[in-house]
Amino acid sequence: MDVVTPPQLHATVRDLVFTHKSFYNIPSGQVEEPRDWERLAFVGEGVLFSTVSKLLYRLLPTYKAAALKRGRVKLMSKECLASVTDHLGWMKQIRCSEGDRPNVTQSVDNRAALTESYIGGVALQYGPVPAEEWAEDLLVIFLRRYLIEEGADIGVVIGMADKARAKRSAPSLPPPLPPSRKRSAEDLKPSLNKSDLVALSERNNAARMSDVDGEPMDCSMEIDAPSSGEERNFAGTGRGGGMSPPPQPAPATGALLADPLPPAYSSAPPLSHLPPATTAVLSPPHTGVGIALANQQAQTVPGSYPSSILPQDIIPIYDPSNHTDGGYTYHHHRSSPYVPPPIATGSNLYPLPPSSTSSHSRLSTPTTSRSPAPITRPNIALMDKSQILKGCLAKLNERAKTRFEKPEWKMSSEGQGQLTVWTARLSLEGKRGVVCEAQGQSKQIAKELAAKAALEVLKWNS
Repeated sequence: MDVVTPPQLHATVRDLVFTHKSFYNIPSGQVEEPRDWERLAFVGEGVLFSTVSKLLYRLLPTYKAAALKRGRVKLMSKECLASVTDHLGWMKQIRCSEGDRPNVTQSVDNRAALTESYIGGVALQYGPVPAEEWAEDLLVIFLRRYLIEEGADIGVVIGMADKARAKRSAPSLPPPLPPSRKRSAEDLKPSLNKSDLVALSERNNAARMSDVDGEPMDCSMEIDAPSSGEERNFAGTGRGGGMSPPPQPAPATGALLADPLPPAYSSAPPLSHLPPATTAVLSPPHTGVGIALANQQAQTVPGSYPSSILPQDIIPIYDPSNHTDGGYTYHHHRSSPYVPPPIATGSNLYPLPPSSTSSHSRLSTPTTSRSPAPITRPNIALMDKSQILKGCLAKLNERAKTRFEKPEWKMSSEGQGQLTVWTARLSLEGKRGVVCEAQGQSKQIAKELAAKAALEVLKWNS
């Protein structure tokens, strides 16, 4: 099996990619900030879904949607993704509970999820476009087999093999983030063409040719020719053939232009949107890359790091205004404890709809409900546990029997689930109309309340 070499990941992203949820030994319901591979696997699955869909659409133009869906399911099967993990030996690098390691490493689901997690890590660090391109190269061998089985043009299959071989000889992804702040600034120098720097210098000189008195100003600027590795620009496709950064508008007279241009990434700078650290916000392309720190709890750590700060809490953030560390500023973040939202005292999680009650029954505390209120009726008693008097129904039947009356009951309900309200209507043969009505959360409660109200209305308590 010939698989394209995976791109390098930053240590923080790599820890997320290779960490199983059993590593922390915490029940799933008690985890406030997940730090395992499941969230990255969710991102990687979406990248794979998009990549395979576009590939099949382009390579099989005569196939209908149903056939393309079957091919997508086959290419994204757990067996295919698990074989990638087995070939690259990723299961030897995972972090999990030692007691669960045999089950974790042998599970097909976990091996397939690890491949999706690595693709999600590439998307998190380099952006979605390079991640889709690497996923395409990763699945090329399975795609070739599928195309041969489907009887596709052999020239298309051979062209895919040549394309994959060329990619393995010339990797297209941009270099990863520096592992520490000891890395020199030259390694992170923005990738600019010499012509762009010359045009930018002339524009700056034209804007600063004269001061307030009209005398020329010294605006000499040294320009270094970029190395062969710096001539590649990954904007747009991420394959080394992207467009150069668009020119910026000239500033007003007397104004000084900042750094020439930042690196033209096709997505946000690497690691700038990692949770739970600071959030990076991209400004429009013609104004360069602007970084806004959205989380006010993030703090810049100048100089050396205290021993109390864990290494995984240190996050490098790209900042064009920083000229000393290659454009990167280092931040750390301590997550604040989770505070649950307050719950109003005495609130009812399943309130009953408000209704009117008889003057002979005591009202319960009204509660707020979004359900529509039922039609009000006379002699209705709202359910309250303190009002339930066991034996009222039996007492009513006994009193009616001695008076040769026969109680007749009619039951109806409103609402669904735990908001169901039962209405009991009591009538007697010797009386005209309904004697009393009552509501409750069950038939028995409604009957007991109606019987109690009827005993009071008919004065049968004595």
